[in-house]
Amino acid sequence: MNNTKIQWTEMSWNPVWGCDKVSPGCKYCLSPETLILYADWKWRPIGDAKVGDWIIGFDEYVASGKGNRCLRRTQITGVVHTITDAYEIKTTHSAVVASGDHRWLSGNVNAWIITQNLTMLSALRWVGFDAHGVDAEFSRDYIKGYLTGITDGDGTWRYEPEKGHDRKHSPYWRLAMKDWEAIERTKKFLQLEDVNVYEGKMFQNNGHGYTSELLKLETRSWKEIEKLDAILNPIDSEDYKRGYIAGFFDAEGSFSGANIRLSNTNVDYIQNISSYLTSLGFKTKIETWKTHHRTLYNVRIEGPRRERLRFFSVIQPAVTRKSLPLVDHSLEIEHDRVVGLRNIGVQNLIDITTGTHTFIANGLMTHNCYAERIARAGHIPGSQAWVHAFDVKLWPERLAQPTDQKKPRLVFVCSMADLFNETIPDDYRVKIFEVMNKASWHTFQVLTKRPEAMLRFYSLYADLFKSNIWIGVSVEMKQYLNRINGLSGMVSPVKFVSFEPLLGDLGDITNYLKIVNWVIVGGESGPNARPMRVEWALSIRDQCRETGVRFFFKQMGGTTKIDGAWGGHLLEGGEYMEMPSQTQGMRQMRLNMI
Repeated sequence: MNNTKIQWTEMSWNPVWGCDKVSPGCKYCLSPETLILYADWKWRPIGDAKVGDWIIGFDEYVASGKGNRCLRRTQITGVVHTITDAYEIKTTHSAVVASGDHRWLSGNVNAWIITQNLTMLSALRWVGFDAHGVDAEFSRDYIKGYLTGITDGDGTWRYEPEKGHDRKHSPYWRLAMKDWEAIERTKKFLQLEDVNVYEGKMFQNNGHGYTSELLKLETRSWKEIEKLDAILNPIDSEDYKRGYIAGFFDAEGSFSGANIRLSNTNVDYIQNISSYLTSLGFKTKIETWKTHHRTLYNVRIEGPRRERLRFFSVIQPAVTRKSLPLVDHSLEIEHDRVVGLRNIGVQNLIDITTGTHTFIANGLMTHNCYAERIARAGHIPGSQAWVHAFDVKLWPERLAQPTDQKKPRLVFVCSMADLFNETIPDDYRVKIFEVMNKASWHTFQVLTKRPEAMLRFYSLYADLFKSNIWIGVSVEMKQYLNRINGLSGMVSPVKFVSFEPLLGDLGDITNYLKIVNWVIVGGESGPNARPMRVEWALSIRDQCRETGVRFFFKQMGGTTKIDGAWGGHLLEGGEYMEMPSQTQGMRQMRLNMI
């Protein structure tokens, strides 16, 4: 057990450790619909993000004078949900809904700026975004385009129905490549179009003694070739054009340095591709390369480097190796000006934490949840518990700690977690309660944001809730007052509510105060703390006086300490550090049991 800076207790005991942020105590969050860029260059909603997913992040910091940040592949290491006040941010190129504390990469000073500090025309960093790159099932037009593009680019195709079944002119279709991803996609698309082909291998000799193994898809069936002939025809749609370019790029495309090129000796193919790319908003240039043996034509993507990122996002080729030059290389980042900013009230929001501490949201460069900052700062000296900031971890080796402390203490249970987190098994909770029962000389305080889970556990193990165990709930704003009702179904000498951090006016709470013996109030603290208004705390104090509930005021909150407390611990010049009366609580407990 450790000494604690929580003024209303003496020691903390953490047999469970991990993130318990299920409410507005969590900061730096986005609406679930916000699109984040994945490592396959698709944009997917942050609401669908899962731990272990590979996404695109970027350098959190760069040394002065060392150039631009680089894009990095990184994994999602945590996902957290919250409900809090949100802002709608509109920029010249994008729009996003975020909490007031969410951090964005500033365009002017190359530093991080929070939503609440944005002003009209604030410059943010933007890497580009195109709705065509949003993850979705490949449409039939895209599939037909891809099959046509990869056949034109690297396929062998013969179909002469007018020649009949002459063996010399028998139909034939084959695709042979090294890149298995293109082969797998082609095979899948052919299956979706009900075309059956043979899958195998072939060997290619380059004429200089080098033989390479290729993967092969092939058919000589009239029936299957007739199906292919119906598929391999142009369609005037955006999805077809995207699919055609993707197939042709997988076959004959390259990306080296800053240049994306699609090459072929057939100038008609190249002109079609250039036309398709132009219709999708890309700027292109056709180049001609002549050798002794042939003329090679290229279509090259022009424009800023972000257009290369947009190419892979919009076109979605299958061969991942060809997009590698985008990663670990600097990206020229444009400024995107804020043109609208408004508070839209309380919203359900989500955040993730990643290996780079960064990710890209609706094209804007943004930062992780603040829990990662705690992890990296080593918030608890000598502790390894925050290495995975969102993971709930059981520490059975700490179970005996209360029994080793012989001096009676007021012990806060799980100050760094929620004992009723859904990932904690009941049998482990039983062990924790058995320790609290055994160490009867201590008084234990159990605080949760999940009263329904505590009530369910209580219905199974009510006999474990002894008289030295106080139970409470945490409430940050009016929307969560109903948590207090969960305490009415349980028996305890002291029931309490912690209004911390207090983030709004609670209004009339007298009916809720009839359920509890003790109230704690405190403002949020630390960097980017959201303010608590003094009138909110005074209203709670006055209602506690009227109902006979003990009132403990912890702090005003803020970014500076006054007399050891964030923002000071005085309310209207007075100190309120009332503690619940154990005898009062025991009397209420007996009444509840009658």
